[in-house]
Formats: sequence, structure tokens, C-alpha cells
Amino acid sequence: MNCLECKGACCEQLIVPAPKDRAAMDFFRARGTAVRGPKRDWVRVILECRCPKLGEDGLCTIYEDRPLICAEYRAGGPACIAAAKSRRTPEEYERIEAT
Repeated sequence: MNCLECKGACCEQLIVPAPKDRAAMDFFRARGTAVRGPKRDWVRVILECRCPKLGEDGLCTIYEDRPLICAEYRAGGPACIAAAKSRRTPEEYERIEAT
């Protein structure tokens, strides 16, 4: 996976855990928020929110000082691949994967 070719698909949404209870699910679904899961007592909530530090070119403008959650993100891992597949065209994904 080539982050430079991808141009920040993982930085265009935020996936956070949320408790799997009826009130929480009703809250998120009422707002049109995607919910994936369940994983035991938790679900994954997908928030569409492009990082404000992602430049127009799709590159991180604070890479050297990026938050820990970004620094620990595993390029080429399952979340990375899922983000690129869902947020890029098949042709773009093919180029990203090939490099």
C-alpha cells in the first residue's frame, strides 16, 4: 500500500467504538451515521469527517507532529485497505495496491 498514491483515504473518516445498546444505536442511526459491528458489547461508528490537517494534495500537513492515533495507524492493515477500497475508485485502488 502506498500512502502517497492513496492520498489519505484513512483521513477522510473516523471509526470509533461505541457501546452496543439500543439508545446509542438509535442516536447514531437517527443522524444517518453508519454503524458496523457488533463486536461483543461494542460497535464501530463511522463518522464522515475529513481531517482538517489533510492538505488539498491529500498529504498530511503535520506529518512530523501528527497525533498518536495517526502515528500508530497501520498502513496496509485491514482498516487501511477497507478505507482505500471504499473511498477510491477501482482504478485508483488498483494503482494504490500495485505500488
